[in-house]
Amino acid sequence: FFFLMIRRPPRSTQSRSSAASDVYKRQMDNHYILCGSEDFNIRLWKSEPSNPIGPKNLRHARKLEYREGLKEKFKHNPEIRRILNHQHVPKYILNAKRKRHIMREAKHRKIKNQELNNPDFEQPKAERKKKVTEIIE
Repeated sequence: FFFLMIRRPPRSTQSRSSAASDVYKRQMDNHYILCGSEDFNIRLWKSEPSNPIGPKNLRHARKLEYREGLKEKFKHNPEIRRILNHQHVPKYILNAKRKRHIMREAKHRKIKNQELNNPDFEQPKAERKKKVTEIIE
């Protein structure tokens, strides 16, 4: 195998295993990608996850070529483009995103309710952003 060095990951990855990867190399014929990480693990990835690894018979090869031709022919159709651009996001990331969104909405709702029900309410300001008014020694 001969591999080419690439600077960025092959696609946007959200998995824990590829998050800490430092070095990515792509094979010359673009079938495999090697990545090495700071924890001394080397991982071998398929560049096209849907393609089988083993040998293909003629019928299977023609079927794959036909599918690729259809993808190329209809790539400008919005529905097909959406399917082709879809990337799986792990469930724990979706749950964390949903939880952050709920917490953010609750915070804004709380501030809005305080503004409506308290006439002398001031918008809370982060401690880091407050100006220093006096120095105590």
